[in-house]
Formats: sequence, structure tokens, C-alpha cells
Amino acid sequence: MPSNKSTAKQRKLRHRLQVSQLTKRFRKVLSDVELFKKGKLETTPVKDFLGELEEEIKTPKRRLTLEELITKDYGERGTPERERIEAILEKDLAAQKRKEIRKTRNQTNNQPVIRKLQKFSI
Repeated sequence: MPSNKSTAKQRKLRHRLQVSQLTKRFRKVLSDVELFKKGKLETTPVKDFLGELEEEIKTPKRRLTLEELITKDYGERGTPERERIEAILEKDLAAQKRKEIRKTRNQTNNQPVIRKLQKFSI
């Protein structure tokens, strides 16, 4: 489960991305306004921009699943990049599990997590 700190960072990053996208679009509108003043555009760019924003606000956005996000960033399953990332994640999960086991057993990092079986001779 992500911590509140990482979730807050993600929200800030999403907000920055949204603001930068709006800034880029607004700059385009400003350049279109200049073209409109010169008579090179037929429609008012501000009305078009506001209409687009209104449509975006009205339409609900579909949230992506974790699998879709991973596929979007690292490719489909079976690709070398995806396999590399999954191997790293598996190692990290194993390390986290060992850490939890050590914590429950009150062990240090130097002590082995898996207790060695003693062989008994019959």
C-alpha cells in the first residue's frame, strides 16, 4: 500500500502535468488569437478552447488499472523491457518479505531468515 507521502507526490506531479498541458494549450490559443486578428482564422480560438475545456470537464475520465499502466510504460508481457522490470520487482518483493520475517523474529540483517534444517542420522 503506498504511503501518504508518495500519494501526495503523485498528486502534485499529476497537477503539474495538467497545469503544463493547459499552459501549452493556452499558448497555442494566444498564437491563434494573433492569427485571428490578422484575419487568417475564421473562428474565435478562445471560444474553441473554452468549448474543448467544457467537453473535457463533462466527460468522465476512465481510470487505468495497474496492469494497463505497466503495459503503457513498459510494454506487453514477454518483451525484454517488461521482463527486466518484473525481475527487479520480484527481487524487491522477496527482499521486503525477508525484512518482514526478520522483524517478526527479532533478527538482524546478518542472521539468516531461513533456518537451516539439522540433519539427524538414524
